[in-house]
Amino acid sequence: MGAIGVANSPRPVTLAGAESKRLNATRRGLGISNRQGWRTAPPAIFSHWELPQPGPSHTLLYTRVSKTLPMRRYLFSPDDQDWNNWLLFVEKDDEPLQVKPKYRTLVCPECLQYDRDKVFRRGFDSELRIRARGDIFQTADGFYCVNERLRGIFQKHRIQGMKLKKLGKGGWYVVSLTLRVNADRRVYKTEKDLDGRKFCPLCKRALSVYGIFEFEKQIDSPKAARALFTTVFDREGVHSSPDLLITDDVVKILKEAKIKGGSCDRLWTDEEARTVAAKEKAGAEWRPPGTLILLNGK
Repeated sequence: MGAIGVANSPRPVTLAGAESKRLNATRRGLGISNRQGWRTAPPAIFSHWELPQPGPSHTLLYTRVSKTLPMRRYLFSPDDQDWNNWLLFVEKDDEPLQVKPKYRTLVCPECLQYDRDKVFRRGFDSELRIRARGDIFQTADGFYCVNERLRGIFQKHRIQGMKLKKLGKGGWYVVSLTLRVNADRRVYKTEKDLDGRKFCPLCKRALSVYGIFEFEKQIDSPKAARALFTTVFDREGVHSSPDLLITDDVVKILKEAKIKGGSCDRLWTDEEARTVAAKEKAGAEWRPPGTLILLNGK
């Protein structure tokens, strides 16, 4: 696996209470125009759409500025798909999932969880048929995949923080997030499964995990602009996926390229977090404006 970048800062504090409301608002698919959606996203030194076009000079300028101004970070949520695309398993009607022979030594036989880095190193089936809408999607077993078009955009703009490995014959690539940062582990909460268990008796991983990152204080900024990244610790849970976070400059690139496949929800600032807490205490529901970017091809 490639080098992992780790940002260090004091342990952040989790603000509870707004998670379910924010997630529901995201899922409602709020419509946001380009100008409205980007008004607060780039660093304050730039006005919303006056950000320079990508290029060597832009990269140098942004890197220099990001040392003194906070970079905004977004949490990516993939669109739902009409098909179950399994990479490690075989699904048949009315039968339990079967682990493909290639991965049997990597998958826990009790809970079917696994180390994603080890799976990525082992590789993926060259004959696998993928059926998916959009330029990016999430498999049923928790892997992010991008198509040839999005891979080209990553290369053109030198977007950091990942490795790609070819999947099947349809022009898809599996993403491995190699840039990882410190975060507040308390964001992830465990609950009992249907059998009343919290942890797998064999591999000791959590069986059911919930919780999302909402606030900037909950996760460090990566030491790189133009990056995809995730946390240094794994998000456990059967068929879960790692949280995919994106720096604001990459979100702008994806929006301008009319990428399809999900939405990007900006993490809230300290001031926004205080406002959310105050309004919730007063019984009101409020969401910071212009924080949801829809990757819907428009």
